[in-house]
Amino acid sequence: MDQYVNLILNQYLLPFREQLQSLSAEGWAIVAAIFFGTVIMMRCLRMVRRANAAVATEYVAEERAKPALTPKRPKRVTRQSMREMPTNETYDDGHHHASQAPRPAPVRNAAQPRPAPEPTEKYQSPRATGKTSLTPVEIADALNSVQFDGVSLMKWQEYCLLRDIEGLLHRLGSGHRLFCHVALREFFEPSSDKHSAALRNAVENAIGPYRADFLIIDRHGYPAMGIGFGETDPVVRTVFVQAQLPCLTVEADYDWAELELELVDMLGVAPRQMRKTA
Repeated sequence: MDQYVNLILNQYLLPFREQLQSLSAEGWAIVAAIFFGTVIMMRCLRMVRRANAAVATEYVAEERAKPALTPKRPKRVTRQSMREMPTNETYDDGHHHASQAPRPAPVRNAAQPRPAPEPTEKYQSPRATGKTSLTPVEIADALNSVQFDGVSLMKWQEYCLLRDIEGLLHRLGSGHRLFCHVALREFFEPSSDKHSAALRNAVENAIGPYRADFLIIDRHGYPAMGIGFGETDPVVRTVFVQAQLPCLTVEADYDWAELELELVDMLGVAPRQMRKTA
């Protein structure tokens, strides 16, 4: 043990001690200046970090105190707005410049007759023209002459119900999925071993126009439950009853606490507790 202590003293401590003793007063002053400069720099960095943390905390508190902003609906592009957009004009220099304002309307004299309108081609149905069906080129021309606007698939209350049910199915964790506005013939068909082909075709054609407001499917992709918003069509309810599946009608002013219990009871699964994040 003494040998190890002597070895450490001879190799590390004694050379370091000799080096310290060899330092002059000027060297000690430089070492002290470096030490105190390092201490002051560390304290400054700590103060800057505390100031940044305080500013970040104050900013987060101000953002949380602000009211929630609803996203603005994007402005639709209409023919009037297209006319007001700047157009490319050719000037004397031969280059195209985007004009800053729309072209002014032409000034007409009261005595000048109004020009006759140009004839426009009107779309005629295949029955009027005597054709059995439209060609792909005619269909493309008809689509190019029509302007489309995006519309909402459902009302706001119905969309709120959609989000509530999706959140419940996620918490259940049993593999259920939610569909909305589903055609009945996509998930239901008459039993082939119990009915004739003519009856099956007639029933499929009869339920073709009907849709379920909401349809819950299981993890295997088969229908598990139907939900109607406001009022359930008798045909839709009959299809679910004949398929031995539950069908629930939800009013616009529904109570989600009671509705959640009914959905869990009909699906036959227990909700999973969500983990606390804070």
